[in-house]
Amino acid sequence: MLTKRRIGLLAVALLFAKTAAAFSLYNAGATKEAPSGAGELTAAVAPGSKITNAKGSCLSLSGLKNALIENVVIGPCGGHGIELHDSHNVVIRNVVIEDTQESGILIAGSTAVDVLESRISRTISGVYALNSKTLNVSCNTIVSPRGPIPRGQFVQFDKVTGSDNRIRCNSGHNEPGQGEPEDAISLYQSHGTAQSPITVADNLIVGGGPSESGGGIMLGDSGGSYQVATRNVLVDPGQYGIAVSSGHDLSILDNVVYARRQPFTNVGIYTWNQYDPKCHSIRVEGNEVKWISKTGAPNPFWDGENCGVIKGEHKNNFAAKLTADLAERKPVEAQCSCKSEGWR
Repeated sequence: MLTKRRIGLLAVALLFAKTAAAFSLYNAGATKEAPSGAGELTAAVAPGSKITNAKGSCLSLSGLKNALIENVVIGPCGGHGIELHDSHNVVIRNVVIEDTQESGILIAGSTAVDVLESRISRTISGVYALNSKTLNVSCNTIVSPRGPIPRGQFVQFDKVTGSDNRIRCNSGHNEPGQGEPEDAISLYQSHGTAQSPITVADNLIVGGGPSESGGGIMLGDSGGSYQVATRNVLVDPGQYGIAVSSGHDLSILDNVVYARRQPFTNVGIYTWNQYDPKCHSIRVEGNEVKWISKTGAPNPFWDGENCGVIKGEHKNNFAAKLTADLAERKPVEAQCSCKSEGWR
């Protein structure tokens, strides 16, 4: 069983000071069709720009509509790399963000935002989305978010709601000694729908620790509903692999989870309600797990017995013959078709 109660992520809604130099809407006369086909997009920043700002966020934008941020190099930044507020139908694509004091990308109060084919390195968190809807974070490479808690994620959805929210085909690597990463992917107080759950699929997560509360993929963090983690590959992701810590209608399906013995390793998959919202309707099925705890004993799965009957529990391979070379595994081409970044 868990040896330390998980430290809940702090739910703090912040008003971010917009201290970056002002960027007006850039229009080079050319437009591009959105990936979803929902109209044409106008460039918000000149492609090819190199943007730095030691005193605040490098790129601070509000009220964008049908906009494209593409082929831009950002950092170092004294705040966020990109902060996007109150915007709709925005695509961030082929962007490099490095060395920020806050998150690489902050999305707040926005809808229909895609973050695609981008590389984010040495930031406090990779992509942090707050109070937003219809988000697609796919085919990105995120390296060594520094943390500490409550930040330190590759991607965190915080109060993200509604249909068509996806975290897919990303590649995340935590390099040892480069910070205090927390959960690689966190769904915090976020709610999908029965017809369209929030989907965390086909991501490669490598490395984690030494946090005694952080790990791989956290569903139902401080509550949540209609979420699914499927076909992800996790190698040495931290204290745990994939977890449910509260909420309902959450599924952990067909993932591959591996960890060697380290001073902080605890459990491969767990279900344990640690918050006030009731926990029920949980499915854990089709997973392959090999997890060695810090004691040296195998510990692939633990049920805290306060989330009701765990559906599919006996349809997993909790003695899988896995090795660390999973980190070199390629995604199923039919699931991921990343071009320049992400899991490919």
